[in-house]
Amino acid sequence: MALRNILFITVLFILVLLALFVGFQHRRTIAQTDREKIDTFRGEYQALIEGYRVVSDTLFENVIAEQTEIAEIMHRAVNANSSEEKEALRDRLFTLLGPFYSNLRQYNFRQLHFHLDDLTSFARFHRPEKWGDDLTGIRATVEEVKRTGQAVRGFEEGRIFNGYRHVFPVSYDGAYVGSVEISISMKAIIESLTELYDRPVQFLLSTEVMQSKVFDSEQQQYTFWDLSDRYVLDPECTDMVLSADKLTESEKRKILSYLNPQLNEPLSLHSGRLENLIFLPVKNIEGRPVAVLITRMDDHTYRAGLMSYILTLVLIVFLILLIIYLAFRTQRSHDRLDRMATYDGLTGSFSRTGFLKKVDDDLKRFHRYANAISLIYFDLDHFKQINDTHGHSAGDCVLRVFSTVVQSRLRETDYFGRVGGDEFIAALPGTDRTGAEELACMIQKGLKSTRMCDIGTIHCSIGVGEARKNYTSVEDFVAAIDQAMYQSKRGGRNRITVLP
Repeated sequence: MALRNILFITVLFILVLLALFVGFQHRRTIAQTDREKIDTFRGEYQALIEGYRVVSDTLFENVIAEQTEIAEIMHRAVNANSSEEKEALRDRLFTLLGPFYSNLRQYNFRQLHFHLDDLTSFARFHRPEKWGDDLTGIRATVEEVKRTGQAVRGFEEGRIFNGYRHVFPVSYDGAYVGSVEISISMKAIIESLTELYDRPVQFLLSTEVMQSKVFDSEQQQYTFWDLSDRYVLDPECTDMVLSADKLTESEKRKILSYLNPQLNEPLSLHSGRLENLIFLPVKNIEGRPVAVLITRMDDHTYRAGLMSYILTLVLIVFLILLIIYLAFRTQRSHDRLDRMATYDGLTGSFSRTGFLKKVDDDLKRFHRYANAISLIYFDLDHFKQINDTHGHSAGDCVLRVFSTVVQSRLRETDYFGRVGGDEFIAALPGTDRTGAEELACMIQKGLKSTRMCDIGTIHCSIGVGEARKNYTSVEDFVAAIDQAMYQSKRGGRNRITVLP
C-alpha cells in the first residue's frame, strides 16, 4: 500500500512539474515573441526618424548654410532697432525661402522655424502670423543649441505642433545669431509607418506637456483620450488603434497602470480579443517620456502558442484527474478488501483475522500495564444439523440472530468476532473472568428467550477465561479459552466452562 501511494504521489508530482514547465516555456516563448515585436516596431520607427535626420542635415548644409544672405538677415534682425525693421527682414526671409519651404512640405516636413539669439521666435513658415514670443522654458532644443553651438535633434512639443525637431545653429562671421529648425510632424511619421509597413499607429501626448507648452488658442484643438485624461489626442493624428470601447475593465486597469504616471519602457499587451498591442514611449531630448505610440500587430504566434498551451494543460489536467480517479478507485478497492479481511460479511462482526489482531493489541497492553482482558468463546450446538435439516439459508439466519443477541449485550469497549463457521469470540477489555462469566450467563439467558420458527431455541457451548502472564501470544490465549469451550461440549453442551 505504501509503495502504491508513493507511486501515485510521484506520478502526480511529475505531472505538476510538467504543467509548471509547460507554463514556464509558454511564458518564455510569449515574452521572446513580444520582445521581437517590440524590436520590430521600434526598429521601423527609428529607421524613419534616422532617415528624416539625414535629410534634414542635408537640407541645412546644402540650402540654408550655403545661402550667406540667411545668416546676414538673422544678424541684422538681432541688431534691429525697430519692429518695422524686423518685419522687413522677416518678409525678405519668407521671400528667399518660400519655394524651399513649399518643397519641404511635399516631403512631409512641416516646420521651418527661425529663432533669434535671445530665444524669441523670428519666423514660423508654418504659421507666419505668430512671431516674437519668448521660447525660454518652452523649447529645450533651441536653448541647448544656443548653449552648445551644436545641432540638436529629438522629439519636442512646440507652441503649435509636435514632432521631431532638427535644430541647427546659425552664425554670421563666426558669431552665433540664432538657430533654425527643420521639423517633421508626428502625423508625417505615423503616415509613413502606415504606408511603408502597413502599421496602424495611435499617438498620445501627455496632457501636462500640452498644457504647459502649446498656445492657449491652440489647446482647444486637442481632445482627451477616452481611457485617461492624462493623455490627449493630437488633432492631426486621428488614427484610433486603442479606444475604451474595445477593452475589458481588466484590460483598462492594466493599461492605465502601465501609463500612470508615464510609460518609460516599451511593452507588449495581449488583449482579450487576442490582439497584440505594442506601447512605445516617446522621449524628449532630456530623456523624459512625454508621449506614447500604440500599434496593433499580427498576433497569430500568440494565438497558436496559447492554443497549444491550453491543449497541453488540458491533457495534463486530464492525466492528473485520471491518476486521482485511479488512486480513489484503488483506495476504495483496498478499503473493501481490508473490510472483507477485517469483518465478517454475514454477521457484521470481526473476521478471524481482524478479531485476533485486536486481541493481540489488548494482550500486549495486558503484559505491559496489567490491564485485564477476558474472552468468551461460543460454539453453536448442533449447527450442522440445522444446515442439513433446514438448509444453509436457515443456518445463515441463525448465525445473524445469534450475533445480534450477543452484540446487543456487549459494551462499547467490547468487541465480537466470528472465528469459524459457527464459532464466535467476544473480547472484554478491562473485565476479569468473574465479570466475563456474568456476561456469558446473560447472553445464555438471552438466547433461551429467543426462538426461531421451525428451528426453536439457539443453544451454544461457552468457554470463559481471562488473560494470564503465561499467554505469550494471542494464539496461546485463544487456545486456552477454546479448550474451556470444548469442556462445555464434552460436558453435555449448552453450558459455560470458566478457566480457573
